[in-house]
Amino acid sequence: MTPPLTELQRMDTAAILDLKWCHVPVLERPVLGLAAATGDLQLYTLKETQEGGRRLHTLSSVVVGADRLVLSLDWSTGRLDGSDIRVVCSDSAGCISVASLEEGAVTIQSQWKAHDFEAWISAFSYWDTQLIYTGGDDCKLKGWDLRMDPSCPTFTSKRHAMGVCSIHSSPHREHLLATGR
Repeated sequence: MTPPLTELQRMDTAAILDLKWCHVPVLERPVLGLAAATGDLQLYTLKETQEGGRRLHTLSSVVVGADRLVLSLDWSTGRLDGSDIRVVCSDSAGCISVASLEEGAVTIQSQWKAHDFEAWISAFSYWDTQLIYTGGDDCKLKGWDLRMDPSCPTFTSKRHAMGVCSIHSSPHREHLLATGR
């Protein structure tokens, strides 16, 4: 028998379009990233309460873009590497943003127009976190090398017949990428 689910905390927020836990602790605590309809990337830390429970507390947030939705996020820590913690996110204007996390504060490092319509998804390569993949409503899967000029992707695949809505790099096998529409 499994115990019943019990609500521990309720937070009023704008629409949440994606959320993911960082794979490694930040400042010795679990961190949750949240892609919001307000155009913000929000980070929360999980802290113990005096009563012995746990609650989410705001760690940091950054505006990705005014008048747009943050649609997805992914952490650079998929293979449990916490040396250079970054977050990539995509938005409703077709842009991709890469943010760094240092001392608990999140800041945008770079941002560029990647897709003609909504950029539904963005993901790090867990084997080389200088590489990211993006998918959009323009039916394109693109690869980007953060060491190069972001105005030119390293590859563009037009093999999807519909918008690319899901991407995941395998943390177990290099060069294996799953996509969905």
